[in-house]
Amino acid sequence: MIPADPVLSSQVSNLVERTLNSPPSGAVAIVPSDTAILANPIRGFIVTSAGAVNVGFQDGSTAVLPSGVGVGSIFPGLITQIFATGTTARGIIGFI
Repeated sequence: MIPADPVLSSQVSNLVERTLNSPPSGAVAIVPSDTAILANPIRGFIVTSAGAVNVGFQDGSTAVLPSGVGVGSIFPGLITQIFATGTTARGIIGFI
């Protein structure tokens, strides 16, 4: 049996962890901003206080998720920005 290459194994592991279907590898608090783009896209988010969320996606499209965004609901997507304008939800936690 050929021993596993630790470098290749690590690279494959990193690729698997970064798919939308895999569990998050971390979480970050998000402060909505009309100018700041997230340093790294998040793979989704939850909110701790219900309200609308205005998001920018990796493909350049934007959408305002309606005010029915509920506490604890998970919203997947490759998101690069959460805008202050149009966002009324609070306590936004992004998944990385």
